[in-house]
Amino acid sequence: MVICLAAFIILLIGMLFWPLVRIFDKTSARHLPSAFRAAAECIGKRTTFQKCEVRFEDRVKNTILRKIVLKHPNLVKPAAILIYIASVIIILLTLVGIIFAILAQAS
Repeated sequence: MVICLAAFIILLIGMLFWPLVRIFDKTSARHLPSAFRAAAECIGKRTTFQKCEVRFEDRVKNTILRKIVLKHPNLVKPAAILIYIASVIIILLTLVGIIFAILAQAS
């Protein structure tokens, strides 16, 4: 769930700049909307306590870990833990940013 939410936040930011991404990198621009839809579907399913059929979390993790498995197989478990920690940090930073924005508007 944590990796899905962090990927959703990153892809949401990517979708905001999608026209700019489309200009510079056509390959990423082609896959960005489908990845965003998969992340949004995963988050939607998880918030209603349904099983995520897309397996988006595993796909994101496997994409990142694929290169590590080939070059350094003994670093896969620490890398998986680091991915999880990075996801938690992304979520916490997003929440802190939202709270600061709300507090700045209130005062």
